[in-house]
This record gives sequence, structure tokens and C-alpha cells, in this order.
Amino acid sequence: MAEKNKHLNFKDRQMIETLFNDHQSIANIAKATKHSRVTITNEIRRGVKEMQTSKGLRIERYYAEYAQQLYEASQKNRENTPRFSEVIKNKVKEKYQAGHLDKAIVVDIQEEFGTLAPAESTIRRWLKVLRDKQAPTIDRTYSRLGDEAYFNDDFKKARQYYKKGVALGDTYAMTALADFYQNGKSVPQDWRKAYLLYEKAANLGDSKARYMLGIYLDNGLGCKADSNQAIFHLIKSANEGNSTGMTILASNLEHGGNMAKDLRKAVYWYKRAATLENAYAKKWLEKHEGEALNHLQDEIGFTNEEYISYTWSKTHEEFGHLDKKITEKELEKLRAAGIISEVTSKEKKQHKKDSD
Repeated sequence: MAEKNKHLNFKDRQMIETLFNDHQSIANIAKATKHSRVTITNEIRRGVKEMQTSKGLRIERYYAEYAQQLYEASQKNRENTPRFSEVIKNKVKEKYQAGHLDKAIVVDIQEEFGTLAPAESTIRRWLKVLRDKQAPTIDRTYSRLGDEAYFNDDFKKARQYYKKGVALGDTYAMTALADFYQNGKSVPQDWRKAYLLYEKAANLGDSKARYMLGIYLDNGLGCKADSNQAIFHLIKSANEGNSTGMTILASNLEHGGNMAKDLRKAVYWYKRAATLENAYAKKWLEKHEGEALNHLQDEIGFTNEEYISYTWSKTHEEFGHLDKKITEKELEKLRAAGIISEVTSKEKKQHKKDSD
């Protein structure tokens, strides 16, 4: 049986030379050396040389000494050269520490490294690790002081404390300050400033900011309306466990609109939110669950695979200029399988025409 995690040594290569040049099969060589067929195949490809006989025939011969030299040289280069992925990781870290948004970091890295760049999901995973490392060090003192001032109706002082919290990367302070600009509380109403604060907090993983970003993008508040990205953030917020995000997503699925109407999935998300003691979801279920009982026998809601497929297609629409753009054929397959249930632009126009 092939030995796992065991590298070929010079003795193994000498055995391969004897057996290969004696026209033994890959299977026999693998069995004799106690290595996998894949290992032997790759080794032969590396160490084989094409020779010409005195009769002009071209034949292949494997040379153990030549293969060993190639192996040692590659090991030496590997020791002296940092892993390419580490180079990219450092670039990502630099941009993150400079305060760049996740979206901008992904685009910059993929444009700079082209086909050698890692997938978007990999870059975002690295960013999440960086945030997780940073999270315990965030000082939320200013948020607590801001709340205390807020409940004492001292909005000016509360706003000053929240601003200091924002500077420290506190997402709670970001959403609290966004609420000031959103509602014009002790400051002129400014949808754009509120949107940017929600966007910053969402990029740092705040689930409340995510569903607020979904609302802003859906209605074009302080930003260009983008229904696809609105849905993306709502699904993210719900999957991250935010009960309000779940009820907003459920409402979208209940009534249709940017998403295809799907009562089964709506009930699923209302039930998820109700388990988290969401009052609106509980009230909705009390009133409507009876009429939806027939739908509850089926597997409903976005599974993890559906969620990944759906959001993958959406993020690649956003970065459409990249090589990894999803094709229309792939989208059709996802729609046919029921994985993507959004209303397409064509369907929206037809729906509007029918309603007229």
C-alpha cells in the first residue's frame, strides 16, 4: 500500500529508473516503491529524457541522478523564495490596514495579479481573519458613553462620542451615528453620510448594517439604486443570524418585487426570526401560519449551497469586467434548478407591461 506523506528519495528514484527502463507499468512501479500512481507519474514526467538511438529511433529514458538534481534544486528555490500566496496576503493586509473597503481590495488584487490572483471568496476570507484578529482590541467605551448621553437626551455629546468610536473601528458606533444622519437628529439629514457609515460597518461584518444597506440600495438612498446588491446584503444579514434581516428578507419573499415571490421561503425565514424572539415574525406567524401549513412539509429556505451559488452569481455581476464572470448559460442552469429565484430585468419589464 502506498505510504502517505512520504517523499521519494534517491533510492526510490534508482528503483524507478530500473523498472521504467525495463518497460514496467506505472502500477507495478508504484507497488514496488510503495508510492501512489500519481506520485510515480509526476516523477517520471520530471525525470524522463528523450534519447535517440544509433538507428535513429527516439526513446524515453528515466535517469535517477538527473531527477534527484531537479528535485534538490526545486527544494532549494522553495526555501529561498516566499510562497506567492504570502505575497498577496501581505498586499491584502496592507490595503486593509490602510482602510480600503473590501470591495476595492478585491478589485485591486484581482487587477494587479490577474489570473494568478486568488478567488474573491479567498480574499474575503483573509479579510475576515484580519477583522477577527482586530475585533477583541476594539474599545467600545465611546459607544457606551454615547448611549448614556443619548438616553439623557444630550444628542450633541452622544454624537461626539459615537464619532470617536467610529475612528476606532467600532461598528456599533457607526450604525448609531448613521441613525443620526438618517433621521436628522441634531444634524441636517444626510442620506449619503448615513449610507457610507452603514457600508463601512457592513464591510466589517455588522449584520444590522447589512440589512440597512439592503434597504438603502433598494431605494437609492444616498447611493445609486441596485436591487441585486440589496438582495445580496439582505441574504447575508439573515444568514448571519440577524432577526430583523430575516423578517425583511421574508417580507421580500412574501410580496415579491426584487425577488420572485416564494411563500415557502418567506415562512421559513419568519420561523427562523421567531425563534430569535422577533415580535413582528411571531405576529405574522400567528396570523398566516395556518394558511401556509401545506408548504411547510417541504424543505424550504436558502440552504448553504443555494446561498453560495446565489451570492456568487451576484458578486460576479458586480465585478463583470473580471475573467471569472458567470455566463448566462450558468445563470440559466441555476435558475432552472431553483437556486436563483430573483426576477430578471426581462421578467420585470414583462410584469410591468402585464400590470399596465
